[in-house]
Amino acid sequence: MIPRIAIPTFELEVPSTKEKIKFRPFLSKEEKVLLMAAEAKDDNSIYEAMKQIVSVCILMPKDTVYDVSKLTMYDLEYIFLQIRAKSINNIIEQKYKDNEDNKIYKFDVDLDKVKVINLENIKDNKIKLSDEIGVIMKQLTLKDLDFLKDRLKGLEYDEDMITEYIKACIDQVYDKENVYIFSQEPEEEKDAWVDTLTHNAMELFREYFDKRPRLHYVISYENAKGNKRHIVLSKLSDFFTWR
Repeated sequence: MIPRIAIPTFELEVPSTKEKIKFRPFLSKEEKVLLMAAEAKDDNSIYEAMKQIVSVCILMPKDTVYDVSKLTMYDLEYIFLQIRAKSINNIIEQKYKDNEDNKIYKFDVDLDKVKVINLENIKDNKIKLSDEIGVIMKQLTLKDLDFLKDRLKGLEYDEDMITEYIKACIDQVYDKENVYIFSQEPEEEKDAWVDTLTHNAMELFREYFDKRPRLHYVISYENAKGNKRHIVLSKLSDFFTWR
């Protein structure tokens, strides 16, 4: 048998659960999956390729595969960046056009320094909508997001998409006497409940979503006019150009 190169292993901590996992770099056959997905110029193809690569690169007992469906999106993005850093290079080059001096600047982004922020807000999952009513929110896993993606198909209006997203994120609704498991309610009842939310209640939901955990990396530079600029990278597409 032809001798094969030893594959190194590494360890990371899953941001949402603090679970320690071991992983390996992706191999040429797995990189091909990602490249084909990138060539398809389709966000869903990239998403599915990421899930596939992460599931096989996380080391598990023989004949088992890591269940990526239990991860959150920021878990998946963070783990994928860590795998990519160990597979190819932790430094990627990004270019940005400054909207003040119209010059293009190049930056080296160190994937090893990408963090997930707002993790402390995971437990802060209650929203008090009024003196009488509140909700308990849940983190969406990839399983939840895949279900939501199917629900969003065919919807044309942003308002309908926002309604579906809010419904997906609510675990329980409570008042002074009862707790209602939101997922167990009929769809028409959930729709009617969201439709009766006040403007102030919707703002509370928006504030909650703004505080969700996300990737975080800051590029700081001084442009040609001598002004200090800061670029915040907060999602996977900020680190890679798929198109």
